[in-house]
Amino acid sequence: MNYIIINAFIFLCGIIGSLLGCLLSFFISPNNKRFLSVSIAFTSGLMLGMICFGLIPEAIYSCGDFITISIIILITLVILFIELNVEKIKSFNIKNASGFIILFGIALHNLPEGIAVGSSFVNDRYLGLLIAITIILHDIPEGFVLAVPFNINMTRKRDTIIYSILAGIPTGIGCIIGTFFGSINNISMGICMAMAAAAMLYIIISDLIPEYNRINKGKLPIIANIIGIILGILLMEWK
Repeated sequence: MNYIIINAFIFLCGIIGSLLGCLLSFFISPNNKRFLSVSIAFTSGLMLGMICFGLIPEAIYSCGDFITISIIILITLVILFIELNVEKIKSFNIKNASGFIILFGIALHNLPEGIAVGSSFVNDRYLGLLIAITIILHDIPEGFVLAVPFNINMTRKRDTIIYSILAGIPTGIGCIIGTFFGSINNISMGICMAMAAAAMLYIIISDLIPEYNRINKGKLPIIANIIGIILGILLMEWK
């Protein structure tokens, strides 16, 4: 498949999910905790299943277990360092500060997701397509969460939509990086997939799982999370 077509497709995937979530925020109350918790739980489970049974095994096959584990540890430390410094921005009195912090965080997270899709497409089109669809689903609640603080502060809907689109653009940038380095050789492809897996694992464990537990402490999100994991495993087995 032509790399230009792949990158254009992933670019749209990153924007579509975030934009859909933003548009939903205009019609669904942010107090609808069941919708938010279940959607975040399901997509985080789906991502977790595909990472553990798709990305990581493919990375180990391409570049070996030592390099894969080393990359996962390194990327985790890098993201942790970045997030700790981003937290310092909250001390500044900026209008819509919470919204822009969320915007920056989502944009930062979308970059490795794009790398995951790009490097996956180079290695396995089916895996790349599945991860692309998963990212759309994952970006819907993210777009919703992003739009909420802007809506609360009466930001114009047009501006909120623009912010959601900006949050999705790094996915396309990450895809370009993933397809470029992933096409050099098996080792570089494995490194890209390990980097993406590490970043996505960090997002799931650090942000998504605590978030759906915070929003709704009931059992339904847990069930949705497990269903997502099982579906991710099945999708990897059916390819």
